[in-house]
Amino acid sequence: VFVEQVIAQLEAGAAAVLLIDNEAQKLRLAAKHGFRTPDGMREELPLAGSFAGRAARERSVVQLDLHGGETAERIAQHAPHLRDEGFAHYHAVPLVSKGEVKGVLEVFHRRNFSPDGEWLQFLQTLAGSAAIAID
Repeated sequence: VFVEQVIAQLEAGAAAVLLIDNEAQKLRLAAKHGFRTPDGMREELPLAGSFAGRAARERSVVQLDLHGGETAERIAQHAPHLRDEGFAHYHAVPLVSKGEVKGVLEVFHRRNFSPDGEWLQFLQTLAGSAAIAID
């Protein structure tokens, strides 16, 4: 229900929640919605070497234009499933509660998208609410 609401409220194409497994140093898929292909979202992502992992490690929002430059090349090489979904923009925000990273919320847009400060603040608010609920 949460990821469906994220998509509706943020006018996104798809969203996913990944929970952190510190022991295995991975993020594990907990919920997803809006993906068109069965492989649209991997079940596990490494904390090191993934965009979601970077959001968790750095405790900051990661924003990417998936169609341009070096990022597009990395996507083609390491995450072709995202390209196959037709995503144009990506946002990942850490889910932090009581000072501890619980996971990552990923939001995907299939259209050109340039978020303003209000949109980014709302994304972080949603992530904060999700982190509290997970905790």
